[in-house]
Amino acid sequence: MSSRIGISPIIIPNDITIDVIENNDHGSKKICIKKDKNQMSFDLPKYIDIDYSSGSGVLKFILDVLHSKNKKSKSMFGTLRSNVNNSVYGLAIGYKVILNITGVGYRAEMLTSDIMVLFYGLSHRVNYLPCLGVNLSVSKNGDILVCGHDKEKVGSTVDDLCKIRNYNIYKGKGIKRSNETFALKEVKKKK
Repeated sequence: MSSRIGISPIIIPNDITIDVIENNDHGSKKICIKKDKNQMSFDLPKYIDIDYSSGSGVLKFILDVLHSKNKKSKSMFGTLRSNVNNSVYGLAIGYKVILNITGVGYRAEMLTSDIMVLFYGLSHRVNYLPCLGVNLSVSKNGDILVCGHDKEKVGSTVDDLCKIRNYNIYKGKGIKRSNETFALKEVKKKK
């Protein structure tokens, strides 16, 4: 039995093109997903094949029969399908995360179009440059908006911004995702 995630098809929007490039040296393939100027690519293992026709707009992954019993090949089958699906979604719609900053003196400003300056209650300001393909902006109410087409890069950027100053659950200040909720803890008192 193969992966339930791996066998489910991916529906490709009309504005996204998919190219399969065969590497004759190693026998492996590469899948390229393109929209306008943005492009993402993945290397396909030898035991995974692709069934795609641009007219139908449906992409299916096929696991080789010889490797269908191998646990690693089954897990990579589902993982690769999820990564390609995330790329298609990211190029079609995009990923967006909103970070809330709370606390006196905690704020963020854009120094240039790609460098953000963070004031997190430290003795110095923190300049942050995101990885390529991720856009940062600051709203009028002080929230940080992280946008991009690569889910992994957007997530790592959000984690980096949150790790600079972790949310303090005793004082209720710091930086957190907009969908996170923290219950304030009471300070331990001496008896």
